[in-house]
Amino acid sequence: MDEHRLVSVLFADLVGFTSRSHGADPAVIRALQRPFHARVKHEVERRGGRVEKFIGDAVVAVFGADDGDSRGAERAVRVALRIPEVVDELNEEQPGLELAVRVGVNSDTVSVERHGDAAVGVVTGDIVNVAGKLQGAAPPGGVAVCQTTYEHTCARFRYTSLASVGLPGRVEPLPVWQPAPRRRRGRSADVVEELHGDEEIRDVTILFVDLVDFSLRSHSADPEEMRALLRPYFGAIRHEVDRFGGTVEKFLGDSVMAVFGAPVARADDAERAVRAALRLPEVVVELNEDDAFREVAVRASVNSGDVAVALGAQLEEGESMVTGDTVNTAARLLGAAPVGGVVVGEATWERTREAVDYEALPPIAAKGKPEPVPLWRALGARHRGLDAPTAREPELAGRGPELSQLKGGFARVLLERKPQVVVLSGPPGIGKTRIVSEFRTSTNERDDEVVEWRIGQSLPYGGAPFSALGDLVKNAAAILKSDGIEEAEPKLAAAVRALTTDGAERRRLEEALAPLAGITPEDEPDLEGWTRFIELTAAQRPLVCLFEDVQDETTRDFVEHVADTARGRLLVVATTGHGGAGWALGRENVTHVDVGPLGLGAVAALLESLDADVPPELADGNPLHAVELARLGRPLAGGLGEVVEARLGALSAGQQRALEAGAVVGRTFWGGAVSALTGTDVQESCRLLDGAVAAELLQGVQVSTVAREAEYAFVHPLVREVVYARADRRLHVAAAEWLDHALGGRADHDVLVAYHTAAAL
Repeated sequence: MDEHRLVSVLFADLVGFTSRSHGADPAVIRALQRPFHARVKHEVERRGGRVEKFIGDAVVAVFGADDGDSRGAERAVRVALRIPEVVDELNEEQPGLELAVRVGVNSDTVSVERHGDAAVGVVTGDIVNVAGKLQGAAPPGGVAVCQTTYEHTCARFRYTSLASVGLPGRVEPLPVWQPAPRRRRGRSADVVEELHGDEEIRDVTILFVDLVDFSLRSHSADPEEMRALLRPYFGAIRHEVDRFGGTVEKFLGDSVMAVFGAPVARADDAERAVRAALRLPEVVVELNEDDAFREVAVRASVNSGDVAVALGAQLEEGESMVTGDTVNTAARLLGAAPVGGVVVGEATWERTREAVDYEALPPIAAKGKPEPVPLWRALGARHRGLDAPTAREPELAGRGPELSQLKGGFARVLLERKPQVVVLSGPPGIGKTRIVSEFRTSTNERDDEVVEWRIGQSLPYGGAPFSALGDLVKNAAAILKSDGIEEAEPKLAAAVRALTTDGAERRRLEEALAPLAGITPEDEPDLEGWTRFIELTAAQRPLVCLFEDVQDETTRDFVEHVADTARGRLLVVATTGHGGAGWALGRENVTHVDVGPLGLGAVAALLESLDADVPPELADGNPLHAVELARLGRPLAGGLGEVVEARLGALSAGQQRALEAGAVVGRTFWGGAVSALTGTDVQESCRLLDGAVAAELLQGVQVSTVAREAEYAFVHPLVREVVYARADRRLHVAAAEWLDHALGGRADHDVLVAYHTAAAL
């Protein structure tokens, strides 16, 4: 069958090569062409494209035809900018060669013939011809792109306009844009030539961290004591790197080197690295406050680019996983970082400037670099909302009254300094989470003080009554799901120590919270101890506790206990289905908000915000139904499940299998779990899941709760239910095995393992 996709065609042609080859020995000509073709082919395939054909000395490559990746245009431009560098490298290797190249990139929606998972046939016709015209319009050593390519990539590259190009059969000339050339990052071709059998080229992001100004009141210089005092800092740095999906490669004296993008790569690795780096000065300050006998400051640098990755490196044996100029440059940048600050290189800045605020610093002279190296200081990451959703956020239409109830409850908390509880009830998909997301954004925009948020989600497992409260505690103590008891215990102790100086109260709280943190088996609920924990947190700053999809008696009892006994600046928000709206009644400080269907006008406004030409009556007043119709891109009569099924049908078979495996694990799951359930390589599993993120069926979770695992979540529980209904129940056996391996060593992981074992029967 045929499928319409946005495809980008890259056309690279050597300048003046035809005239030079006239009358020359064909073997000599092929010898000149071969390294150019080989290296361009390598760059194309490294970025997920495929070479369509070689036409003399020209190369035609296609992006987006095989996988439908919405970022195909961006990948094509990145390769196009790399090709002039490749030609420069060839000229350096063979003095007198003096090659030059022009590159054009044309993007358009074309019909691609599909057969199962694969695209068949080739991309031909006007899209290729226009790409050839564009390369002719590019200056020697430059790149030219069409208007469509520009529109899809202008947020990622700096452009200048070129003279328009006239095309046969078209009245209006074609606008042409030139992306700014990249600064040289080092010769990846050298890295390619040095590869061993177990190595490959990867685009990664390197993080260097350096501890500075280390001092001891005792003035002791004993090496063992120094290591003991530094150990908590190295542990905290490793924890932050793990949380954001990186891998600590090595400790170098008082420095740490981490890699984002190997062994598992994600589209936002650079952003993850910068966000982790920005956390480190805060973590070090917190550790300094805990121990008056030491004082440490930290600085960090982040750099992105190509490296050689040794896939089988034994990090615990001290082997290096990544090598290359990108690593060396990251180390050089570290010397320019101010104490307590984070600096990044140009490639990292380009990839993260939409998510991080920066100030430009003067370029620095770096060893081995012929030109000064550009430098930026990261000032802070921008807020990305609940769990950093990557799907488009629809307009909040018709929910003014419900949002006002939340804002009003929070205003009472701040004014009266007494807790308030707001219960949002309504059927699935009615928009409760979207209302809360909008409310959270408003609290994050406050200038007077920071509002703390704690989020817990009830699991649909009968044996997990503590799950939502456990999320709150693990979130507060930065305990990962993959942490064992020996790792979770000191984290919980540190979180409690930050709340109270009373030794007896600390012991009481640690005992009460241990079951929630997965340190001890679940026991009778300790409502008083749990309430005291959040009271102490609210005593430091305003606190919002969000309990999502409340459906268990333990969480309901706790919310009622908080409403009756708690003190301080605390707002509890609970979302629940209609069946759970009858609890926590008869209390002055509890507000129940019934979230009902939207009117036609509100649905129409929501669809308009998503540029969807869909009759609003098809959504039946359900916002999720409307959003899914918008994502489908066409009217479809029927229920929400049928719309989601239609969207799933547009995915490849591999993507569907990956989604089904994820749905078996839960609403939130990990790339490694999907790999284990499907028998697919982890890297390939993440690539398939990233495609589902682009299709807005999944969202990437910014901070993973399992160390060194890419985490994903379905955009809504109802979407997960539709996918789960298609899945093979026997996958639960593999899910139980993976969870037992990944989360073993914790007292609370048995609940999940038992659930999946039972579900497979």
